[in-house]
Amino acid sequence: MITIESTTNSSNVQNLRKLRLIPIDDVLEIVEPIHDDWTVPVNGIITKQGTTIIEVKFGYKMASFSEDLQKQNQGVSYTQKVDVIIPRDCPQIVTGVIFLQNRKFLGLIKDGNGRVRILGTRKQPLKLTGNSLVIGVNSRTLSLSTEVKQQGYFFGSLEEAFLIGRQFNTAFSLNFK
Repeated sequence: MITIESTTNSSNVQNLRKLRLIPIDDVLEIVEPIHDDWTVPVNGIITKQGTTIIEVKFGYKMASFSEDLQKQNQGVSYTQKVDVIIPRDCPQIVTGVIFLQNRKFLGLIKDGNGRVRILGTRKQPLKLTGNSLVIGVNSRTLSLSTEVKQQGYFFGSLEEAFLIGRQFNTAFSLNFK
């Protein structure tokens, strides 16, 4: 018998906590998981020296992630999508969105349970696919998505390994209190 269940005894907290983007041209390699646990080792994303990692900040319950199975004649794929609502539209947000346009990224998300997922691949990176402004609530919704051949790997931690000593772009760093 095969059993599909979580191996952790923790609660199931919804929503995303963090989103970081690495320009795909700066990603040299993503190490395949060593074991069958679908987790890339903490030092398994190798980037160029001097890579700037972009942190997209958002408020509580303002971001979501989906990974939908697509069946086609050529086989199976997964559509990965992150939607982020960024409140208080301002010039810094607009310039940050302009920076994201026409660029490709490897994404890292941290969910409410503290698990980190890798979104996109070197060959199938995330792209900005939606940017809408709603003046009534003065917020902007960004969508980043890609279609990949397999579900996204898990990753050790956003705070460890290759991220140490890297520079962060604070284009979206509005403080939420």
